[in-house]
Amino acid sequence: FADGNLTVKVHRMAQDIFDEKSLDSLKGIPVTLEHPKEKVKSKNVNKYIKGAVYGTPKHDGENIICDIVIYDQDLIDLVAPKNDDGERVISDEFRDLSLGYSAKLIPLQDTLGEYKQEDIKYNHLAVVKQGRAQNAMIRDTNEEFMKGAKPKLGLFARIKGKKVTQNDETKEVVVSNEAVEFEDDLEDVK
Repeated sequence: FADGNLTVKVHRMAQDIFDEKSLDSLKGIPVTLEHPKEKVKSKNVNKYIKGAVYGTPKHDGENIICDIVIYDQDLIDLVAPKNDDGERVISDEFRDLSLGYSAKLIPLQDTLGEYKQEDIKYNHLAVVKQGRAQNAMIRDTNEEFMKGAKPKLGLFARIKGKKVTQNDETKEVVVSNEAVEFEDDLEDVK
């Protein structure tokens, strides 16, 4: 950003992005539709929450990997619309993710107008139509899920471009021709 005639550069360093305390701040944050114009807090969370991050976020190469669950039907329909056969398929058009956060700006030594972010605290995870980071998006299921793990939530947050169907009698869910049995009733999958 610019300050009069001075251009200010802000850097995010890997050691700060993947810092254990920063990653821990992701646990349980709300999933929102687009970025709210204000910080999500206890007084306004019901206005914005569409889901949540659950489990323990992980550092994987240049990425942060986390599980999410989407509660809101409108967001489910955007992320996993039904195809012509009535099956839900993860959208190629609406699946990008963008983290909302706060951080301390620390001036870099011996540089004019350059700062780095430290003490990153995540506030929300926005599902957006077009995010800045090309690799920040809802992805396919991981191998554990496909091998028969029984997740309780977050089916649509873990599947991209896969067909998802549910047998109403047996509650068996078929994901890309791999059968996965769920203990919970997943009405959103129908």
